Amino acid sequence: MISLHAWNLFVVALFFIYLLIKNLCPLYPFNDLQKKTSVHRKSELFYQYLPLLVIGCCLYINSPFTTKLAFIITIILFISHIFTWWFPYILGAHRVTKHEYEQLYSKTSKLLPPIRKNLVPDNQHLIVTLFLLLLLIHEFIIVF
Repeated sequence: MISLHAWNLFVVALFFIYLLIKNLCPLYPFNDLQKKTSVHRKSELFYQYLPLLVIGCCLYINSPFTTKLAFIITIILFISHIFTWWFPYILGAHRVTKHEYEQLYSKTSKLLPPIRKNLVPDNQHLIVTLFLLLLLIHEFIIVF
């Protein structure tokens, strides 16, 4: 039987592979890589891959401090994801955010129905939400 700690490391590795695929492989209409600039791709390196690598390293070390640090980083990532995708979906977004969304994600596939004229999270970001929730639950169980 696989331990919860090993399962959590496996989820981090799957999440990392998923991010690589969604950011590097053109899978239109799942993603629309033609719309992303090199600046946008470089910023993804900083705010997506680096925190996930730190979480993976912290979980690999498997000390009480590093496990709690991984949990805190995951909470921060989850909150930023909620503010980026779910608040605009439920509450609406600023016009600048709407403009950026239209440029990058207007033609990607979506499962969720629109709420008024709010931004709808696309399928690639629904999967990110699921990965973050899975990590949060596993890390919460490990920490507490």
